Amino acid sequence: MCIKITNRFLIIAAVLILASVITVSATEQQDTIPPETPVLQYISVVPPTGNTTLFWQPSPDKDVLGYVIYRNQNNVWVAIDSLFHADDSVYTDITSRALFFAESYVIAAFDTTRNISPLTPPHTTIFLGALFDSCRAAISLNWSGYKGWTGFKNYRIIMKEDTGSFIPVDTVPADKTNDTINRITAGVTYCFYITATHPDGFESSSNSICLETNMLQPPGYITANGVIVSGNKDVLLS
Repeated sequence: MCIKITNRFLIIAAVLILASVITVSATEQQDTIPPETPVLQYISVVPPTGNTTLFWQPSPDKDVLGYVIYRNQNNVWVAIDSLFHADDSVYTDITSRALFFAESYVIAAFDTTRNISPLTPPHTTIFLGALFDSCRAAISLNWSGYKGWTGFKNYRIIMKEDTGSFIPVDTVPADKTNDTINRITAGVTYCFYITATHPDGFESSSNSICLETNMLQPPGYITANGVIVSGNKDVLLS
């Protein structure tokens, strides 16, 4: 009787040990399924600094641990930072060179077992250039279009004079990437940046650029000592 009871307890113990081993083995199995890709909504340059801020919709997977930020460098996606908060949805790249050229970014989510999602489609900042024409008293603006949206409403030109405030001065269609600002005043510093507006209300800004409008002033009058008309009817003043 005692032996049977002992054997019964041994069997029960063996079953419990086996169940424990099976349970541990299952929990130690590595998750190999990558998380769902986040949605990169837009990127925007901070005009005064040239820093670039990324905005995205987090991955919905519950085991997401964070995100990797990639920037395009010589046509290669290079990881520039990692964020270890699943709810993060904004990141500012303080090493961005968007003051000098357009910058492109993608992001990916990673989970607790370091599986990484596919990269998002890329987004590229707007890069603004400007040229002052002193003869026409006009400033020509040219910019690279925002890339990453399937469609958007328009571009707005934002301007300020000297130490004044930035204000919108013109709006152009989304398929246009240039504009001319006329009636420029001599001796004034003009600063500009461009914004692209998405139908959902997202707004992406370009770098800012400033120009001093130094123009030659025409003389109030001239004094001519003599006039000579040549044979081919050229008029020479002296």
